[in-house]
Amino acid sequence: MGVSATVPYEWVSKRTKKDGVWSAFSTPEPWANHSFNAISADLDNQMDNATLDENGKTIEALSLVITASMWNGATKLALSSISVQSVTGITSSYILETGVITLSIAKGISLPDRTEIPITLKATADGIDHTRTLKFTLAGVKGGKNAVLYSLVTSVSNIVKKKDGTYSVSGVSATRMKPLAVCRRRQRTVH
Repeated sequence: MGVSATVPYEWVSKRTKKDGVWSAFSTPEPWANHSFNAISADLDNQMDNATLDENGKTIEALSLVITASMWNGATKLALSSISVQSVTGITSSYILETGVITLSIAKGISLPDRTEIPITLKATADGIDHTRTLKFTLAGVKGGKNAVLYSLVTSVSNIVKKKDGTYSVSGVSATRMKPLAVCRRRQRTVH
């Protein structure tokens, strides 16, 4: 039959045949969607740094603030759930209504060179629940107080491909920024 404007979704169940015996049908899941929009998720900052001493321990307490969002094409969705995977030495909190997530790291915590923290978001679009998992990366940078940590800040936060095939922006640029005590995408709290 296929999808159309009046029948916007097509669902499918699967089963396999092994040694002449058919398995049970799987749980139905969306197969096709009569929609241009894709469901996507984004973090406004996907990587940050923690300054470590020569022993690999944080030299100060940090509070890293990131914002998570989900989109149906160019339409921002209301989040129904945020889940941040637990990582030793890092605590997390969030505000569901805004998508703001705070990762807190105490002074003197041992961190590896790279820590990936999975963040799972859920939202509903067109009556269907959607889940997306993103990864926030925390880089442990050895070098003590003299380490210079930079961030890249892009000129746009999202790009939308329109139905006519054109994009919402003609280009993207990035600026290298040296974080200060408090900046737009990173809050650094010294205890």
